[in-house]
Amino acid sequence: MIDERMRRLLDCLAAVHREGDIDCATAARHFTRLGEAALNGADIHDILPQAAAHLAHCPDCREEYEALLAVLRAEQSSETHFQP
Repeated sequence: MIDERMRRLLDCLAAVHREGDIDCATAARHFTRLGEAALNGADIHDILPQAAAHLAHCPDCREEYEALLAVLRAEQSSETHFQP
């Protein structure tokens, strides 16, 4: 029996090889742009559907993207609360 982590890994590997899908390195190149757009209310599925699909299937990339979003939110919050 395949445990949940192994199943997700196999799903991720299979997803990379589907036509039109992108790999981890390609998706990662778009994370900053997607994160900034998402914080401004955009739907990343509309901007780059291939990267959004990759994030849905790759837990490692999703974790990295979520960490980046947290950093961007913190930066945005400090900019709005900055008082010279």
